[in-house]
Amino acid sequence: MYLGYSALTDASDSILHSYVQIAAIMLFYYDYLLTFAAEVSHVWPQPISVNTFLFFLNRYFSVCGNIVAAFLLFADLGNSNQRSVLLSTLAISRQCRTKVFSIYSCDIIVHAREALLVLGQIVVSATLATRTMALYHSSRTVVIGVLGIGIVIVGVTCWTLVAGGGSTFVPTSAPGCHYILSERSAIHLAAAWEASALFDVLVFSLTLMRTFKMRKMHNMAISLTGEGLMDMVLRDGALYFAVMALANLANIFAFYFAVPTFKGAFSTPASCISSLLCSRLVLNLYEVATPDNTGSGSSPELMTTVILTTRIELGTFKDDDLSEVESTGSSAYQ
Repeated sequence: MYLGYSALTDASDSILHSYVQIAAIMLFYYDYLLTFAAEVSHVWPQPISVNTFLFFLNRYFSVCGNIVAAFLLFADLGNSNQRSVLLSTLAISRQCRTKVFSIYSCDIIVHAREALLVLGQIVVSATLATRTMALYHSSRTVVIGVLGIGIVIVGVTCWTLVAGGGSTFVPTSAPGCHYILSERSAIHLAAAWEASALFDVLVFSLTLMRTFKMRKMHNMAISLTGEGLMDMVLRDGALYFAVMALANLANIFAFYFAVPTFKGAFSTPASCISSLLCSRLVLNLYEVATPDNTGSGSSPELMTTVILTTRIELGTFKDDDLSEVESTGSSAYQ
């Protein structure tokens, strides 16, 4: 079906695909450098918890994964000279070289990259889920609902990868692995990103309902200035949802409507944007919860406990107890 496509003998589409990937990766590392000082200041001094673990996992899983992705985009491992340099650098013995590259194929690399993208999205979703559950004080209903839907979405995502069709690889003069997806595979991968987008809708809806409820309870106007804690939570949640909605929409549309060599071109950009925005959400919460940034009527300890905790204690709060907890912690949101 795709063998008649003219781009198979032209490296330009493959190179353009690679440039889209590398632009997103460069944006990710640029933002990483911008926020590294805040990470050292606000996150490193914190005790180890689920929240800090997920933050570092999201942060450095993406850092390492994008290094691999960038290398595979432009390194022509099919070239014998480059293979020799690579293996010498990795101190792989001559006896092992033949065996290593006898199992090497673009198919393995591409599927590994797809798995890395999915794992990265799962980590981001887990971070957003703990943030949302903490916002609801680990309400039993919210915890069960979010975890249940999250497990279903992870299952759907894994199924799309396993049940997807194959890919046709493009032998061009451009370095790296280049391929076109079959229609079936493109649809299955699009479904995985659609599931991720649905989870974003769930998280944003819960955040929106919570902030409106808190504002209504304390007769406070809704604002996106980010001056108060709840304003900041709503603002960051709205920005994350809006940006990710656009990124996911572009990625999903590319799977369905782009030319064969460009299907999936926006997966890496969507993953990079999701990871860096998730990191900024957490860093902003830590920054607001520091004593220097809290008002005189606010308790930093209470703010940290309510917003940043990830201890899911199902028996601690009942649904009817939420209003009492909100009244107790009202000063932390002002």
